[in-house]
Amino acid sequence: MIGIVALILIVLSIAFWYYYARLEKFFLIPKSNDIITTEVTECNLISDMTEKKNCEEEGYAAWQAVIKFQASNKKDAKFCEIIPSGVERDICFLELVNVVPDPQVCARISDSILKGDCSNNLLAQSNDFTACKTIQDAGDRHYCFEKIIISYDGGGEKLCPSLSGEDMNICWEIYYIREAVSRVDYGLCQKVPTVAGIKNCLERLPPDSDGDTLSDYMEIAIYKTNPLKADTDGDGYSDGEEVKTGHNPLGK
Repeated sequence: MIGIVALILIVLSIAFWYYYARLEKFFLIPKSNDIITTEVTECNLISDMTEKKNCEEEGYAAWQAVIKFQASNKKDAKFCEIIPSGVERDICFLELVNVVPDPQVCARISDSILKGDCSNNLLAQSNDFTACKTIQDAGDRHYCFEKIIISYDGGGEKLCPSLSGEDMNICWEIYYIREAVSRVDYGLCQKVPTVAGIKNCLERLPPDSDGDTLSDYMEIAIYKTNPLKADTDGDGYSDGEEVKTGHNPLGK
């Protein structure tokens, strides 16, 4: 009986090995050697012999990361040119423009989408608020406005008053929404200059069921006040006003 079981196990082992070998052959199950071969192939595309050797020693992915770092660190696009892969080379230029805001860097990018991203990045670095309005994509346009506000010396409090009309409204809306969300401050939303902007601001904050400028979470977890009653202790001052002025909203 034991001999029969052993024979069955041997047959099954041989069958498993046979079918795995066929699967590997016809469906090209990747091996570690295949990965190594791919990396060597990529390295062989590098024309600079010194960098080719570095690539072979470090592996293509690690070598590529070093080249991108050198490009940004030394602010030199020639490092990006060494990368043989078109997409990765384009990404190198896209990252480089953060430290070298030169249109010529963007011009070297072959992919049209990445080239557009590069141009938008340049606009954001120009500190030209009006220029951001030329960006077609709404998300990219907002990013451009926001980056200028953040990087401006003195921030939005200095930049926004220096603008006029629609530009000023856009600036204040982005600035106050950022501040309101970071502080969880409902009162700041009321400073947004447009009705639509105020609504947008409030929608980004946690619910405030009684409108006392304290979120329901803060009332329940921190202040132990009633989230459905603006003036928990009934003294004529809202819970939010009392917290803001350093008083106890519970009247104790």
